[in-house]
Amino acid sequence: MAGVLRRYLVYPAAMIWPANLVQVALFNTLHKDEDLAPGQWSRFKFFLVACFAMFMYAWIPGFLFPVLSSIAWICWIKPDNLVLSQITGAGGLGFGAISLDWNNIVAFLGSPLVIPWWAQVNIGLGFFLIAWVMVPIAYYTNLWDAKKFPILTHRLYRVNGESYNTTLIMTNNVLDEDKYAAYGPLRISTFFALTYGIGFAGLSSMVTHTWLYHRHKLVAQWKQSREHSEDIHHKLMQAYPEVPDWWYAALFVIMTTIAIITCEVWDYKLPWWGVLLAIFLAAFFALPVGLIQAVTNQQPGLNIITEYVIGYILPGRAIANVTFKTLGYISMAQAMTFTGDLKLGHYMKIPPRAMFWAQLLGTFIAGLTNLLTANWLLSTQKGICTKASKDFRCPSANTFYSASVIWGVIAPDRMFGPSSIYNAINYFFIIGFALPIPFYYLKKVFPNSFLDYVHIPVLLAATGMMPPAQAYHYTNWLAV
Repeated sequence: MAGVLRRYLVYPAAMIWPANLVQVALFNTLHKDEDLAPGQWSRFKFFLVACFAMFMYAWIPGFLFPVLSSIAWICWIKPDNLVLSQITGAGGLGFGAISLDWNNIVAFLGSPLVIPWWAQVNIGLGFFLIAWVMVPIAYYTNLWDAKKFPILTHRLYRVNGESYNTTLIMTNNVLDEDKYAAYGPLRISTFFALTYGIGFAGLSSMVTHTWLYHRHKLVAQWKQSREHSEDIHHKLMQAYPEVPDWWYAALFVIMTTIAIITCEVWDYKLPWWGVLLAIFLAAFFALPVGLIQAVTNQQPGLNIITEYVIGYILPGRAIANVTFKTLGYISMAQAMTFTGDLKLGHYMKIPPRAMFWAQLLGTFIAGLTNLLTANWLLSTQKGICTKASKDFRCPSANTFYSASVIWGVIAPDRMFGPSSIYNAINYFFIIGFALPIPFYYLKKVFPNSFLDYVHIPVLLAATGMMPPAQAYHYTNWLAV
């Protein structure tokens, strides 16, 4: 996919990939000769001093005083006040909560220093409207029995507010209808439910936004890629032999075949056509997502739509659901990573064929290392990713698990179907699809106004990482 996307996301000068600019500046700092005045620091010296200072400071919130990672100081006024803790607590809406841990601030959204200011405004506005307006209204009006559950959590509950034990409704990793009927339906926090709704809206808005704002540019770029490019970087890169398209095509076919064989040989409960459908979804959304990430450094995820689709097709199969999600969502995310790397090579004038083999080798090494590390941790860390573990709480993995239950075990028809209390969430698809349209035409009526910077997919994707991210991650990220 990354190879195909080169023409649209790497060659055009408008596709800047903001995070790459930081890397380019770093490489320039490390290798550029400078003519310095007496006593003036070189960029390299400044880099070393800053790096050492960051290394030393990281020990303070990371090891010596972990409390600095999240300081909900307003809660100190009245620690036993539930509403105050829900609004200002680090585990709540995070109003006024402070973090002095840089790793904590950038854990979910990346560095705010490389995000264009207009994208940050869209993210901030989206966060404010969703987390600080919609959620409090929904929670304190007791929408979907909200007050029975924490205001912001990824955990799963029964109707009475008790934790949901999925082992009591499954047989051989598949939903048992009789056990489920006896145990009762699944409930989630209002924030979690609204996050899914906003995710639906963000996904459909991405399609509309791409069509309205980029269709002419995409056609022009396709024509230009067959002739010439005005981008100076692209002109200079033409000195190197390009990677033939058949290299990427062959790699695509080989990896798809391996994925199908893996799912057929091992008991993933995902048929061969499920693998192809997942890859189709990844390929379909790769360009719209890439257009957004290339200019905003924010990546809308396909996790919800992949779970939604396979949840309807193969309900009750948790393993099949997470496998489909991984093939559909992570394949697209990795394609974006590889495309961004190709742009970095474009900036640094690295031969395309060298980039191809470096990416291929790096993927093999990283995949093997991650697999071995994961197996080692699972076998040596007792209670890993549970409340019993002090060192490995795994918020992302636990959210992934909750999603597998919601979409895989219970399935979207039961969770968001006509008989569910969460059925209204489906209307967010329509809302998201329609939302970019008025802003597009208003921009034509009022050119050169603030409407030029309104980006509906980025605004709707603002809280896409919540949960596992907490509200105070966003407030501190925006403050920086």
